[in-house]
Amino acid sequence: MDILNSDSNFVNTFDNKKEHNIPEKVIQQVKNYIASPVIAIKNNDGSIIALPARKRGNAFYNLDISAKMAVINRQAVKLLKADIQNLKTNTFFITLTTKYDPQNPEKTTLQALKRVNSRLPKFLRYMRKNYKCSYIWAKESHRDGGFHVHLIIQCKNMYQCFKYTDSDGVESFRSDELRADIRTAWAIGNVDVQGVMYDSGVFAYVSKELGKSQNVEKALKRIQNGEDLKKNDTNKIWMLWAVNTLAKLQEFNTGKKTTIRIIGYSKVYKVTAEEQQAEKEKILAGSASINNNTKTTQETENNNTDWSTEYTL
Repeated sequence: MDILNSDSNFVNTFDNKKEHNIPEKVIQQVKNYIASPVIAIKNNDGSIIALPARKRGNAFYNLDISAKMAVINRQAVKLLKADIQNLKTNTFFITLTTKYDPQNPEKTTLQALKRVNSRLPKFLRYMRKNYKCSYIWAKESHRDGGFHVHLIIQCKNMYQCFKYTDSDGVESFRSDELRADIRTAWAIGNVDVQGVMYDSGVFAYVSKELGKSQNVEKALKRIQNGEDLKKNDTNKIWMLWAVNTLAKLQEFNTGKKTTIRIIGYSKVYKVTAEEQQAEKEKILAGSASINNNTKTTQETENNNTDWSTEYTL
């Protein structure tokens, strides 16, 4: 069934699923945004092929972000400095949260995103000034709305940690001193601070999840087809809905076109067009690519087998 088809079954398939916590109009708004054609090509037979360009939420944008973050990931690993014997490190994985009401997710998700957008620049300035750090950050929605920020900081100096084992027996490295200071600096919610002693997968997690979180097309198809949802499907839909809704509201209020950043990183991490293109080729060659048997990005963009819809005039 075509993702661009606007029949009512699109949301009805959600009704009996435990994963369903998204209002019908939110799903419809995300669906309409993804479905809106960006490039239209008229064929000789009179039909029009609408090809999606790179825009937030679709597979082409996802490929760009995934490739860029993979390059940054490798640079961040090289900047990791740790003294495992003495439990010191210069690198920390941080999660920054803010309150929201899952019983009223539409209103409070937008409120949470506005708070995050307002506080994050101030927080990052504080971290640069006090810890002389570089950073990689990403906004992410909770499964039932709301927003939090994942952040990797790499400081000039190393800081003391201690081993911590949670109730499930999972061991991690923590720093009470940093957590207390960071929580005060964040000011709008709770924080979680984990020391990174070695390349334990945290860099790959951030680069991989950042790429995944940008692509909602497969999630929308699963909803429409009545299939089981994947772990982060609802997160992705809430995120795309929230950032685009808030951007439109800001544009309406100011009269100026605006965008909301979902990811960011320090200038110390540099990505050239050549590096990004090379990484795209690796992604397409080494995984289930956007179109089967696609070998290059250009071929992917030219092949509209999976990503176009024909409208007969």
